[in-house]
Amino acid sequence: MVEKQTLPLGRKLLLLLTIIAFAIMATLYIYGWLNALMSPLSIGYEGANLYIACELAKGKNIYYLSTMISPPWSVTIYPPVYFILVAPFQALFGWNFWSGRLVSIVSLLVTAWASFRVFSISGSSKLVSALALSTFLSYLLTWSWSFFGRVDMLSMAFSSLALERFLTIYKNLDQNDDASAGKNKQSVSLWMAYAWTFRLPILFSVLAVFAKQPSVVVPAVISIFLLVRNKRAEAFVFGGVSFLICLVILSASNLLT
Repeated sequence: MVEKQTLPLGRKLLLLLTIIAFAIMATLYIYGWLNALMSPLSIGYEGANLYIACELAKGKNIYYLSTMISPPWSVTIYPPVYFILVAPFQALFGWNFWSGRLVSIVSLLVTAWASFRVFSISGSSKLVSALALSTFLSYLLTWSWSFFGRVDMLSMAFSSLALERFLTIYKNLDQNDDASAGKNKQSVSLWMAYAWTFRLPILFSVLAVFAKQPSVVVPAVISIFLLVRNKRAEAFVFGGVSFLICLVILSASNLLT
């Protein structure tokens, strides 16, 4: 008969402490989210974002430069993805803070899932991945900004999804390279195949950039990682396609606004 394996005492205690920590954090997060969703007033750094979303809901140009030197004396410093998501709620339900906060809450949940996946894909056990995730969630800023109606958490969610999708795909790249041995590595068809393979991480990278500008480091870091791993064609495709899409969107935005 096969003996049933039991966890060492130390591992059992660590698992118990992790469960307790997640239970406490879940309680604090839910408490904060409920209070934020029910609060009719700004709880910090939200007013400008709400105003921009409301203007977009009215069909107005949120990047009109003349508003910097004349009424209503406003300027939009962030890309449009967050405002595009929030504007329909303003059009349907009228002026409200809860829709922007709801986007941030969902973004935190997505970030937590994607981060756990990244830790697991990187070789960590589920327990170690959970511990790493609990460390991230335990920061006061992570908790408080998870229910602010701002662009930050949405950008983090797209960045995390880009990394998670990339690492998932990257695990299969070596096998695919072996299968394509002897083929022309610089062929256009192969580059197009790489672009299709990386379509989701590229999409999430671009969305992250157009949620908040500092997320431009995501496609840059992924491209550098591929270069360091001696995958030059993949790095060129990932970085090049990401840059090209961002350039097209930015150019179109400038022309339209």
